[in-house]
Amino acid sequence: MLTLNLYRPFVKWSRGTIASFIFGWLTGELVYFVFAIQLLGTLLLFALGAVTGLLGMLGLLLTTALWVRMAVYFHHALQAGQEVEAALQATLGTDYQQSIEPDLLQQIPTKLDYKQLLKPFSMQLPEVQCTKNVVLHTENSVELALDIYCKNSRPAVNMLCSACCGSLTTFTVFICSK
Repeated sequence: MLTLNLYRPFVKWSRGTIASFIFGWLTGELVYFVFAIQLLGTLLLFALGAVTGLLGMLGLLLTTALWVRMAVYFHHALQAGQEVEAALQATLGTDYQQSIEPDLLQQIPTKLDYKQLLKPFSMQLPEVQCTKNVVLHTENSVELALDIYCKNSRPAVNMLCSACCGSLTTFTVFICSK
């Protein structure tokens, strides 16, 4: 069901849309983990003798078909970089990279970091500095704060940061660094 939800969300009405989105998002972002959990579950059912007879074989066949669809989804996700590059070249010209500073151009990853895929929620990158709990506003004695992540090697920049704090309030902050 999680794999099918990647392609076409099951829920079309307002109450279930958020759950459908969250499950689809997590399944799409954590394909390796979802596959591993499903594989372990299938192996456990196989070891317990649940994969026998016509229904067991149909279940195994359906699970295998869903794994193939999950692999196709992941393959399409890997193509996104090439599609973005083609769009950049079509919009900015084939030589757009010549206008990027060489030291910044070297920092752009050219291939997928599979080690990072195995640590999807890791925010402990040595080249990133985190300034925690920057208070944007106090509302009814509640401090609305956010964490700002900035790459250490970046030159001094000015940036415009927009943060949504709750469903109704949006703050825009102009941050001058270094």
